[in-house]
Amino acid sequence: MRLLRALCAGALVIYMLALWRLAYLEVGGPPHIDFQLKGGIPATFYTPPGENPIDGIDPLPPSERPPAVLLIHGFSFDRAMMSTLARRIANAGYGVLAIDVRGHGDNRNPFASNRAIGAGLDGDVRAAIDFLRVTPGVDGSRIVVIGHSMGAGAALDYATSDPDLKGAVMISGGLQLAGSVRPHNALFIFAARDPDQIKLSSDRIAAKLAGVDALEPGKVYGNFAAGDAVRAIEIANTDHLSIIFSPAAAQTIIEWLDGVFATRRSAPLTLDEPRIRIGAVAIATFLFLLIGLGRITGSLAPQWRRDTDGGWLGLGGLALATVMPLVATHPPAFFVSLAVGDVVISWLGLAGGVMLVFALRNRLGWERAGEHLGMTLLAALAAFAAIYAMLVPLGAVFHRVTPTPERLFATLLCSVVLLPFFLAFEMIVRSGSLAASTMRGVVGRAMILILLAIGVEIHLLPFVMILVLPSLALVFIFFEIFAAAAYSGSGNLLAIALVESAWLGWFTAAIMPITFMF
Repeated sequence: MRLLRALCAGALVIYMLALWRLAYLEVGGPPHIDFQLKGGIPATFYTPPGENPIDGIDPLPPSERPPAVLLIHGFSFDRAMMSTLARRIANAGYGVLAIDVRGHGDNRNPFASNRAIGAGLDGDVRAAIDFLRVTPGVDGSRIVVIGHSMGAGAALDYATSDPDLKGAVMISGGLQLAGSVRPHNALFIFAARDPDQIKLSSDRIAAKLAGVDALEPGKVYGNFAAGDAVRAIEIANTDHLSIIFSPAAAQTIIEWLDGVFATRRSAPLTLDEPRIRIGAVAIATFLFLLIGLGRITGSLAPQWRRDTDGGWLGLGGLALATVMPLVATHPPAFFVSLAVGDVVISWLGLAGGVMLVFALRNRLGWERAGEHLGMTLLAALAAFAAIYAMLVPLGAVFHRVTPTPERLFATLLCSVVLLPFFLAFEMIVRSGSLAASTMRGVVGRAMILILLAIGVEIHLLPFVMILVLPSLALVFIFFEIFAAAAYSGSGNLLAIALVESAWLGWFTAAIMPITFMF
């Protein structure tokens, strides 16, 4: 016990030092400023090193104005997720405007449609381009639009309607040529582990623009001066998420921008982004701190006896599989107003109802839930508050998770719907020894992820869910570490379930597009 306390204390020191360093790096790097565009569109404007971010918006002599880049994130992402790429491009000498499109991040404007992913983003893109064309911080006559995933589709759509753009870069996305304008200087870049339909569509559109039947991998067709350069290239050792953090991807994009703007470099590119390393250290130490937090939660929560029957993983899997078709057409939890998130919440909520009925009937520890309920709620609230406080600072690098008013309301709704599932889940898997219950917990969470992937494969769940599967897997690792530690402290399954439901409700509401506005 003393050793665990010493290790947790050391991890806390490392974590706090990492946050201090992260804060320092966030302020440093290429100058940048946050503000709102017309229409309530949150944006971050990055300028090349040596320029003051205010000067980046105040007038600069025309000869000193850098070319401009508009950066558009993907579905369920935000401009913070794109900040690594934005910083690398700004360090290369370009002005970068990163935005939160409607329904995402800090943008409170509702997402246009729960089914047509990416619909209605043209107004946000046009507002950002209009800003770049008139702000004296960049050369508004030289603009390239870059998008990732859903944002790549928005970038390509806009590029086929605006003949004055100098280029377009589609990262892991861009499915069709929607407008009448041939996009200038189009780069299609995708990850080695991207879904096949993304790779095939990128190659198909690039081949059509290049006027060939089949592309030669990596070859540049046409020329930049004429505006008809085209290239499709795969980035090795990346997936749909990691490509936006990849130095190789950033280098490929910057070299394309250099070609578009005829930039000549006298020194190698600087692609180092220390925030990623510090963020990784913080996450690693957070994983260890969850053990201590779980133990503290267990010590605060009332003790439960550990003699429940448990061991009904097959029941949980059967419930999840059985209710999946019920959420495929119109999710019962549509009222949470989260695009795609409502499907997942409905799925787990319905399955949780089935599982909880069984748990009640078979008395899997349910009679204890009302014992010392106030202390249980207090312990869970304290644990979730600590988790929230520790994770919010990391949002500057990975994804902002501080909720808007709408997202806070959605968090509360999601947490209530999810509570039956996590309470039943914990009653089913958490019994007996710590080792046995942890093993069942790991298997149970893996089963959820596998069934989710199967649901996407057979088209019962939205395709985009497969893209957030890695993030959900990481969250489940967090859950199991906390749950196992809390169980070892008190065996109070209700406290664990309360934290898990609030945490997943918050995670879902923080990243999924919001479809309403107060």
